[in-house]
Amino acid sequence: MFNEQFNNLQAMGRIANGWINGFSKLGIDNSKVPTAKYLNKISNRFTGWKFIQTDEQYADPVKWNQEIYDKKMSISNFVRTPEELFYCSQPDKWHDIIGHIPWLLDPVYSRMYRDIAMLYIDAFKKGGDKMRLEVGNINWFVTEVGIIKENGRLKAFGATLYSSSGELERAFNSKPKVCSLQKLISLPSYDRSDLQDQYFVIDSIDQVNQMVADYRRKYL
Repeated sequence: MFNEQFNNLQAMGRIANGWINGFSKLGIDNSKVPTAKYLNKISNRFTGWKFIQTDEQYADPVKWNQEIYDKKMSISNFVRTPEELFYCSQPDKWHDIIGHIPWLLDPVYSRMYRDIAMLYIDAFKKGGDKMRLEVGNINWFVTEVGIIKENGRLKAFGATLYSSSGELERAFNSKPKVCSLQKLISLPSYDRSDLQDQYFVIDSIDQVNQMVADYRRKYL
């Protein structure tokens, strides 16, 4: 899985600088699966996230986002089979380590990710299901299946694009839309158990920070 996905990413030229910088800090390769203890040791040098091994597949969304804000992330215990590299409907250890953790070693990304989590908590408490869906869209279409513009080229930003060759190919063979707050919050509920029908391009993490601030100002 490690070799094939890296070949796909490199062949398509879709690896973002932020991800590769984080991945280089991890110091891992295809020789073994890193433990949570090892990942925490590395994280302590950079952003201080705590990674916790768990058997849970889906946590309560408010609890999950509170833990994210507190710089804690659960890592799934199971690993997909090689046959599921194209797509796996559940977030497994491969997805967590390859997709999320390299980004979380970057302080700017880490702050953005935590701000989205707190926005979700506040939206859920103050606005109920409608706001929960809207902020969930911001999170999903940015941090899971988002695309970022780097030096005039489109690169993978979302964690799912780094862990799923099927999602990666589909995202860049489609026609991604320009990302805006209004577009994201007006989308119907997404289906995280299948490949997506649409993808969005952000200009920068600063743009995401502005979307989060705008949502908070307008709706909270």
